[in-house]
Amino acid sequence: AQGLLRQGKWKEAWGPFCWYCWGRIWAEMEQYIPEWRGEPLEGKRLLVMQGGGFGDNLMFFRFLGEVKKLGAYVTYACPEQMVELLEGHSWVDRLIPTHEGPETGMLPEFDCRPKDYDFFIPIMGLPKVLGTTMENIPGLEPYIFPLRYGRLRLIGRKMRIGVVWKAGEVLDPRRWRSLNDKQATRLLLSLDTDMAEWVSLQLEAAPVPILTPDVKGWLKTAKVIADLDMVVTVDTGMAHLAAAMGKRTYVLLPSLSDWKFGTEEMNGDRCLFYPSMRIFRNGRGRIGLNHAVDLVIEATQELTRSWKGE
Repeated sequence: AQGLLRQGKWKEAWGPFCWYCWGRIWAEMEQYIPEWRGEPLEGKRLLVMQGGGFGDNLMFFRFLGEVKKLGAYVTYACPEQMVELLEGHSWVDRLIPTHEGPETGMLPEFDCRPKDYDFFIPIMGLPKVLGTTMENIPGLEPYIFPLRYGRLRLIGRKMRIGVVWKAGEVLDPRRWRSLNDKQATRLLLSLDTDMAEWVSLQLEAAPVPILTPDVKGWLKTAKVIADLDMVVTVDTGMAHLAAAMGKRTYVLLPSLSDWKFGTEEMNGDRCLFYPSMRIFRNGRGRIGLNHAVDLVIEATQELTRSWKGE
């Protein structure tokens, strides 16, 4: 699946991709609710189930707009931490919080009455049914709108740049998507502090002093991002949140990166899913993220020098 997606052969890839993501869930769910395979949805009740990590749910959320256009009553079983952020969105009629952890076998657990739904589908199965290719990706305009809740205003006239230097990587002890302390320090000391300032979007303390607002929760974080001029981040859910809001987003990627960022040969420094995102790849054969840090420092310094406060 990953190989086909990287090559742009998405129609061939979605089948194995869906089974990879949700195979063990599908087999059980189909005993109770029919899987949606493209049947008419006008007036039907569709249960969309979360998939992957926070970033995956934010990225694939764009596809709920497409099933809503087909006339479905959409219920989205999403991570409980994201309910506050997505509540009231026009693409969802009902949100059900899910919970997962070691006690659930790392599978999402939520209250579900099968008789309440005509069909179900995992959110990461929507591209397959909708026939998504590299040419018809939906949701290229901003689709997360935290401003309707009001902003957390950050005072000052400098360019404000949100920063995330570590990914969760709960299941990967190598932490290959995260910066180490030396790399993070080098990045955080690279700004001209007369022109710009870093704003932490992480809960843990930065290795050097920077502005640290309250970002406990996705909604609070989105409000802070709304007040920023741009975001610099490693590959984590914050990259998807910022880009889904239409914020200028710089992402540092290791040589082994996820399929959604494409390849340097096919996609260069752009991500097909987010027009406001720019990718800084560490490069094939290079270990860690040192080269990506060098590239993003150079680009950020160039941008801050030309920034006029617009």
